[in-house]
Amino acid sequence: MPHIEANGIRIYHELKGDADKPPVVFINGIFQDTSSWALAVRAFAPDFRTLVYDCRGQSQSDKPAAGPYASELHARDLAALLDALGMPRAHFVGLSNGGVVLLHFARLFPQRLNKIVLLDTFAHMDKSQQAMLDSWRAALQTGGSALRFTVSMPWTWGRDFLDANYDMVLALREKAALLPVHSSIHLIDGVYHHDARLWLKDIVAPALIVHGDEDRMALPRSAREMQAALPNARLHWLLGAGHAAWLEQADEFHRVVKAFLSE
Repeated sequence: MPHIEANGIRIYHELKGDADKPPVVFINGIFQDTSSWALAVRAFAPDFRTLVYDCRGQSQSDKPAAGPYASELHARDLAALLDALGMPRAHFVGLSNGGVVLLHFARLFPQRLNKIVLLDTFAHMDKSQQAMLDSWRAALQTGGSALRFTVSMPWTWGRDFLDANYDMVLALREKAALLPVHSSIHLIDGVYHHDARLWLKDIVAPALIVHGDEDRMALPRSAREMQAALPNARLHWLLGAGHAAWLEQADEFHRVVKAFLSE
């Protein structure tokens, strides 16, 4: 069944591939849904069992009225989902806010980690990022999720990619408009005060940091800070890519991550 009861909510998920292949779990960015991983699932299918799911408050999963949806709560949701699926350990790929969730999951459940990939993510929210979230909140309260999408576009995409694909990106606004305002605000509030700097040193799992060098949402220095703090991390730049680096440079992203997980 695509929905499963876990940690008191119904979570939408898609589990594909043979059970004898190593599992890899992809964790959504803040307003993302499972369809955004379609290219990755296709690329990883020959060698891995893939799990994608909608976090609490996203797309086809439950969106409780009470918030915020804190990063630690997302991490406990993920643990409960894995328990329900009988998946004690896995590789994990976390994008942006999904990477934040992965950092909290790694702190709470280190025994469940094989390798982790932190994609365009960050160890803490600085004032610039909080101001960005404040602008998204104002857009949500003024014009709903469609206006939030428009406001966030220059933060999300690299310059060259947006120049070449502007109409395609703009077409995604219609789908983004379907996300309710209340759950969007709860998602924002859940990451607003994120700060993992005190315990990054305790995450000893092999880590690959993948980051677009033109990321405006999580500046490149965020990647360098995490590499310096994590005991067993390496860093790979996706050149010319913004915060949507996993789509902007999809072939290279797939190649680098698959090679890391297969070592």
